[in-house]
Amino acid sequence: MRDELTFYLCFFVQAYSVRDWLAKQKILKPNELDAAIQGDIAMRICRDICNRYKHYTIQNPSIDADWSIQRRVINPFSGSDWEWSVIADTENFALWDLMIRCISFWEALVAAYGLEAQADP
Repeated sequence: MRDELTFYLCFFVQAYSVRDWLAKQKILKPNELDAAIQGDIAMRICRDICNRYKHYTIQNPSIDADWSIQRRVINPFSGSDWEWSVIADTENFALWDLMIRCISFWEALVAAYGLEAQADP
């Protein structure tokens, strides 16, 4: 159970760090990246998770500096089906769904800017 939560937290740190990598490599401008992230609720939550996980506190949250992660029961009748979810302000996402939305965000951004991996000859 702990390993699963650790996986999610590490994913969100890495998912948001793609922004820093693209900016540092001068592939995209920081203001373009920030505008795209501000326009996507999943990435705004990802940013807050990443920053609080890395720095313990957030000075300028995208959504909620005090987001929380909980384990919630999916099927209250069996009691055995549960999932991790994040609550940020009024938003509530299953971590799996949030993770998929973050992946989709980066895939769409890569496609929108015509970025693709370059294979070495």
